[in-house]
Amino acid sequence: MSTLSRPTRSLRVLIVITQHRNPLRRLFFLLPHLAVTLTCVLLALSACGTPGSTTKDGAAGSMHAPVKYDTVTLMTGLRYIEYQQGTGTEVRPGMKVSVDYAGYLTNGRLFDTSIDSVARKYNRDGYAFPPNAEAADLKNRFDRGGYPFQPIEFVVGKGQVIRGWDDGLTTNMRVGGRRRLIIPPDMAYGSGGSGAIPPNATLIFDVRVISAQ
Repeated sequence: MSTLSRPTRSLRVLIVITQHRNPLRRLFFLLPHLAVTLTCVLLALSACGTPGSTTKDGAAGSMHAPVKYDTVTLMTGLRYIEYQQGTGTEVRPGMKVSVDYAGYLTNGRLFDTSIDSVARKYNRDGYAFPPNAEAADLKNRFDRGGYPFQPIEFVVGKGQVIRGWDDGLTTNMRVGGRRRLIIPPDMAYGSGGSGAIPPNATLIFDVRVISAQ
């Protein structure tokens, strides 16, 4: 029985093949071995990962890849994505809070915002301006119907806003935190809708808690 290891035997086979006098027969015998070698190389490269891939918790890799965030789903059906953990006071029911926000439909249409810099990116109908929008078009920006762009203030957990907000702001959120709330219709405006919000609409709100007391 031969005492050669498998790699050594394979090497000897390749040496014999490369010494074959007929070039066509030599190529014929080499192809299977080359295919196996190429497969091993590809597997090794894939195991190394892709440059710039993201890790959990949203840490970006070395190639400035888009940050990924985990989506938390509550038993009520409310979902949220934590963009930034707050370091201030934890928001609890009964507190008076000040919140900046931007509200969207699932097709990306903006229907309300307290943030002037966000409004500048959308036209009067709530659709985003193209990157090459002209100055004349920008004059037709989103305007909230004349209401000023400023944070909203209310007592959280008392039904002064939709339930998705009450629950979303009082679930492990602190002052300074930023998150996206993905609110099902039954925790928003339901089958009736409201203004620019159609019936049975899932709503998306980007919110930032400025203060809570």
